[in-house]
Amino acid sequence: MNTDKPIEEMSFEEALQALETIVREMESQPLPLESALAYYERGMRLARRCEVLLDQAELRVTELRLNMEQDSRVEEP
Repeated sequence: MNTDKPIEEMSFEEALQALETIVREMESQPLPLESALAYYERGMRLARRCEVLLDQAELRVTELRLNMEQDSRVEEP
């Protein structure tokens, strides 16, 4: 399990790729309980990071859409 970069500093793509790697590892071989729990814990943290970044992106899109709607209302005669 590669843990070089802190999860809080990962981009969405990095966190998703790390999560996919964990899933593949867990599905490909039996793991001792402690290892499985460590993978599961990291996977949950990665999933949460992805969720936070998606929420932030959704908020930005919503704000942009609202700004464009307001701008188009101002420009109407």
